[in-house]
Amino acid sequence: MIKNQIAGAVFFLLVCILVFSLKTFQHSFANTFAKAGPDYSKKEDAVSIIIELKGAGDKDGVYFLPGIWNVEKFLQMVKLTSENLNNCSSDRLMRNGDVVMFTFPEKEIVITSIDNYKKLALGLPMDINNATMDDLMLIPGIGQKTAVAITNLKKEIGTFSTIEQLALTGMGNKKIGKLKSYLIVSDT
Repeated sequence: MIKNQIAGAVFFLLVCILVFSLKTFQHSFANTFAKAGPDYSKKEDAVSIIIELKGAGDKDGVYFLPGIWNVEKFLQMVKLTSENLNNCSSDRLMRNGDVVMFTFPEKEIVITSIDNYKKLALGLPMDINNATMDDLMLIPGIGQKTAVAITNLKKEIGTFSTIEQLALTGMGNKKIGKLKSYLIVSDT
Protein backbone atom coordinates (compact mmCIF):
# COMPACT_ATOMS: atom_id res chain seq x y z
CA MET A 1 0.00 0.00 0.00
CA ILE A 2 2.75 2.47 0.96
CA LYS A 3 4.73 1.47 -2.15
CA ASN A 4 1.71 2.35 -4.31
CA GLN A 5 1.33 5.71 -2.55
CA ILE A 6 5.02 6.53 -3.04
CA ALA A 7 4.81 5.44 -6.69
CA GLY A 8 1.73 7.65 -7.15
CA ALA A 9 3.46 10.61 -5.52
CA VAL A 10 6.56 10.15 -7.68
CA PHE A 11 4.39 9.87 -10.81
CA PHE A 12 2.48 13.03 -9.83
CA LEU A 13 5.77 14.88 -9.22
CA LEU A 14 7.12 13.81 -12.63
CA VAL A 15 3.94 14.98 -14.35
CA CYS A 16 4.20 18.36 -12.59
CA ILE A 17 7.84 18.73 -13.68
CA LEU A 18 6.92 17.79 -17.26
CA VAL A 19 4.05 20.30 -17.39
CA PHE A 20 6.27 23.05 -15.94
CA SER A 21 9.03 22.25 -18.47
CA LEU A 22 6.61 22.30 -21.40
CA LYS A 23 5.11 25.63 -20.29
CA THR A 24 8.59 27.14 -19.90
CA PHE A 25 9.65 25.86 -23.33
CA GLN A 26 6.43 27.13 -24.93
CA HIS A 27 6.94 30.59 -23.41
CA SER A 28 10.60 30.71 -24.52
CA PHE A 29 9.73 29.46 -27.99
CA ALA A 30 6.96 32.02 -28.41
CA ASN A 31 9.20 34.88 -27.31
CA THR A 32 12.12 33.76 -29.49
CA PHE A 33 10.53 32.73 -32.77
CA ALA A 34 6.96 33.96 -32.98
CA LYS A 35 7.42 37.73 -33.27
CA ALA A 36 5.86 38.71 -36.57
CA GLY A 37 5.85 42.49 -36.16
CA PRO A 38 6.73 45.29 -33.78
CA ASP A 39 6.58 44.63 -30.06
CA TYR A 40 4.21 47.38 -28.91
CA SER A 41 5.11 46.72 -25.29
CA LYS A 42 8.50 48.29 -26.04
CA LYS A 43 8.60 52.07 -25.96
CA GLU A 44 10.47 52.37 -29.25
CA ASP A 45 7.87 50.23 -31.09
CA ALA A 46 4.76 51.82 -29.52
CA VAL A 47 2.23 53.49 -31.82
CA SER A 48 1.87 57.09 -30.78
CA ILE A 49 -0.35 58.60 -33.46
CA ILE A 50 -2.61 57.50 -36.29
CA ILE A 51 -2.72 59.72 -39.39
CA GLU A 52 -4.82 59.35 -42.55
CA LEU A 53 -3.52 60.57 -45.92
CA LYS A 54 -6.05 61.49 -48.65
CA GLY A 55 -5.76 62.81 -52.19
CA ALA A 56 -2.20 61.54 -52.70
CA GLY A 57 -3.02 58.68 -55.07
CA ASP A 58 -1.33 55.39 -54.26
CA LYS A 59 0.03 56.83 -51.00
CA ASP A 60 -3.47 57.28 -49.56
CA GLY A 61 -4.17 55.30 -46.42
CA VAL A 62 -3.89 55.19 -42.65
CA TYR A 63 -0.42 55.50 -41.13
CA PHE A 64 0.52 54.30 -37.63
CA LEU A 65 3.45 56.46 -36.54
CA PRO A 66 5.71 56.09 -33.50
CA GLY A 67 6.82 59.17 -31.64
CA ILE A 68 6.20 62.83 -32.37
CA TRP A 69 5.68 63.96 -35.97
CA ASN A 70 5.22 67.32 -37.61
CA VAL A 71 3.65 67.89 -41.05
CA GLU A 72 7.01 68.28 -42.81
CA LYS A 73 8.44 65.05 -41.35
CA PHE A 74 5.28 63.12 -42.31
CA LEU A 75 5.31 64.49 -45.89
CA GLN A 76 9.01 63.60 -46.23
CA MET A 77 8.29 60.06 -45.05
CA VAL A 78 5.59 59.57 -47.72
CA LYS A 79 7.80 61.41 -50.26
CA LEU A 80 5.46 64.34 -50.89
CA THR A 81 6.14 68.07 -51.04
CA SER A 82 4.85 70.66 -48.58
CA GLU A 83 5.06 73.70 -50.87
CA ASN A 84 1.39 74.62 -50.61
CA LEU A 85 0.33 74.32 -46.98
CA ASN A 86 -3.12 75.79 -46.36
CA ASN A 87 -3.84 77.10 -42.84
CA CYS A 88 -0.92 75.30 -41.20
CA SER A 89 2.83 75.47 -41.13
CA SER A 90 5.16 72.61 -41.95
CA ASP A 91 6.33 72.48 -38.32
CA ARG A 92 2.76 71.95 -37.00
CA LEU A 93 2.71 68.88 -34.77
CA MET A 94 0.48 66.07 -36.00
CA ARG A 95 -2.28 64.96 -33.62
CA ASN A 96 -3.75 61.52 -33.22
CA GLY A 97 -6.60 61.27 -35.72
CA ASP A 98 -5.40 63.99 -38.13
CA VAL A 99 -6.09 63.73 -41.86
CA VAL A 100 -3.54 65.21 -44.28
CA MET A 101 -5.57 65.94 -47.41
CA PHE A 102 -4.31 67.15 -50.78
CA THR A 103 -6.96 69.21 -52.59
CA PHE A 104 -7.25 69.57 -56.35
CA PRO A 105 -7.19 71.68 -58.47
CA GLU A 106 -5.89 74.07 -55.76
CA LYS A 107 -3.03 71.66 -54.92
CA GLU A 108 -3.16 72.67 -51.29
CA ILE A 109 -2.61 70.61 -48.18
CA VAL A 110 -5.41 70.78 -45.62
CA ILE A 111 -5.30 69.23 -42.15
CA THR A 112 -8.64 67.93 -40.89
CA SER A 113 -9.79 65.14 -38.60
CA ILE A 114 -10.48 61.47 -39.33
CA ASP A 115 -14.21 60.70 -39.64
CA ASN A 116 -15.77 59.62 -36.36
CA TYR A 117 -16.76 56.15 -37.58
CA LYS A 118 -13.13 55.55 -38.63
CA LYS A 119 -11.89 56.81 -35.26
CA LEU A 120 -14.03 54.23 -33.49
CA ALA A 121 -12.81 51.48 -35.81
CA LEU A 122 -9.20 52.50 -35.11
CA GLY A 123 -9.76 52.66 -31.34
CA LEU A 124 -9.56 56.45 -31.19
CA PRO A 125 -12.07 58.50 -29.20
CA MET A 126 -14.27 61.02 -30.99
CA ASP A 127 -14.85 64.62 -29.89
CA ILE A 128 -18.32 64.76 -28.36
CA ASN A 129 -18.77 68.32 -29.65
CA ASN A 130 -18.32 67.16 -33.27
CA ALA A 131 -20.29 63.93 -32.97
CA THR A 132 -23.60 63.60 -34.78
CA MET A 133 -26.49 61.54 -33.47
CA ASP A 134 -25.54 58.78 -35.93
CA ASP A 135 -21.91 58.89 -34.71
CA LEU A 136 -23.04 58.57 -31.10
CA MET A 137 -25.18 55.52 -31.89
CA LEU A 138 -22.05 53.70 -33.11
CA ILE A 139 -20.73 53.68 -29.54
CA PRO A 140 -21.52 50.57 -27.49
CA GLY A 141 -24.08 51.47 -24.82
CA ILE A 142 -25.56 54.41 -26.73
CA GLY A 143 -28.84 53.80 -28.49
CA GLN A 144 -31.17 56.22 -30.20
CA LYS A 145 -32.75 57.47 -26.94
CA THR A 146 -29.37 58.28 -25.36
CA ALA A 147 -28.03 59.81 -28.59
CA VAL A 148 -31.08 62.09 -28.78
CA ALA A 149 -30.59 63.10 -25.13
CA ILE A 150 -26.91 63.92 -25.74
CA THR A 151 -27.70 65.85 -28.93
CA ASN A 152 -30.44 67.84 -27.16
CA LEU A 153 -28.10 68.62 -24.27
CA LYS A 154 -25.45 69.80 -26.73
CA LYS A 155 -28.02 72.17 -28.31
CA GLU A 156 -28.96 73.44 -24.84
CA ILE A 157 -25.45 74.05 -23.44
CA GLY A 158 -23.64 74.88 -26.68
CA THR A 159 -20.51 72.77 -26.27
CA PHE A 160 -19.35 70.27 -23.72
CA SER A 161 -16.41 71.32 -21.59
CA THR A 162 -16.16 67.92 -19.84
CA ILE A 163 -17.51 64.43 -20.48
CA GLU A 164 -18.96 64.49 -16.95
CA GLN A 165 -21.60 66.92 -18.22
CA LEU A 166 -23.33 63.85 -19.67
CA ALA A 167 -24.74 63.44 -16.16
CA LEU A 168 -27.16 66.24 -17.10
CA THR A 169 -28.87 63.72 -19.41
CA GLY A 170 -29.57 61.49 -16.40
CA MET A 171 -26.68 59.18 -17.20
CA GLY A 172 -24.95 57.58 -14.21
CA ASN A 173 -21.26 57.82 -13.33
CA LYS A 174 -20.64 54.17 -14.22
CA LYS A 175 -21.94 54.62 -17.77
CA ILE A 176 -20.10 57.92 -18.17
CA GLY A 177 -16.91 56.15 -17.07
CA LYS A 178 -17.39 53.53 -19.78
CA LEU A 179 -18.01 56.19 -22.42
CA LYS A 180 -14.74 58.01 -21.62
CA SER A 181 -12.84 55.53 -23.80
CA TYR A 182 -15.02 56.53 -26.76
CA LEU A 183 -15.60 60.26 -26.20
CA ILE A 184 -13.33 63.20 -25.49
CA VAL A 185 -13.63 66.97 -25.35
CA SER A 186 -11.03 68.28 -27.78
CA ASP A 187 -8.90 71.27 -26.83
CA THR A 188 -9.24 72.72 -30.33
